[in-house]
Amino acid sequence: NQFNNGAVSNAVWSGTTLNSLLENVDLDDDVVEILFEGADVGSPTDGKDPEPYLRSISLELAKHDDTLLAYEMNGEDLPLEHGYPIRLLVPGWYGMAHVKWLTKITALTKPFSGYFQGEKYVLRYKDGTEKPVQEMQVKSSITSPIENETLRCGTVYHVKGHAWSGRTNIAKVEVSVDDGNSWNGAQLTGPSEQYSWQPWTYEWIPKSPGRYTILSRATNDKGTQQPSESIWNELGYQVNGIKSISVQVVE
Repeated sequence: NQFNNGAVSNAVWSGTTLNSLLENVDLDDDVVEILFEGADVGSPTDGKDPEPYLRSISLELAKHDDTLLAYEMNGEDLPLEHGYPIRLLVPGWYGMAHVKWLTKITALTKPFSGYFQGEKYVLRYKDGTEKPVQEMQVKSSITSPIENETLRCGTVYHVKGHAWSGRTNIAKVEVSVDDGNSWNGAQLTGPSEQYSWQPWTYEWIPKSPGRYTILSRATNDKGTQQPSESIWNELGYQVNGIKSISVQVVE
């Protein structure tokens, strides 16, 4: 699924906390995870029998106040394509955790490992180590100007974009207009809300014609900086390396 930046979005979700439901259930003391089943069923790959989409989260995360059973998106009923009538929402985690079209919730006494949790959405590195895909990593993206746009010398431009960092907030965004040789602080704009993307802007006046490579990098409030390159893994998850754009400046 080569979404590129078109898959990046930001929404306001409403619902009820998952914990408010769990508090009305007599869970056994040995429960360690909560399993979620979606209505979407299919063969995940050739040679495998059809199965529903299944994912689990730890009991601790399930009881977090911000883990939702969401039924509204942007002030309206949840759209069908986003999981109507109800979906799981785990703020700050990648999309695979947000099980859509919920049909069943099960308490587990042993950790779950299904196709979409044990075979897919697993980070497998070159050294043989593995770990699950979970919380979003710090990242920024340039939305203006666009790749190969033509700009004029002496004109004021605002390099703009968004940054995000899972369950931590963005502390700063820096911009380079010379392919990373020097960096300047961008201005964080708009609201700064937990779990949301952070808009930013940087004022730039190109002074001479030529080809320019523009970069952005974000740092979260834990001090983690967006890496220059994504860490390779077998299935290509957590692609958060710096992504450049190239523009042409003319007289």
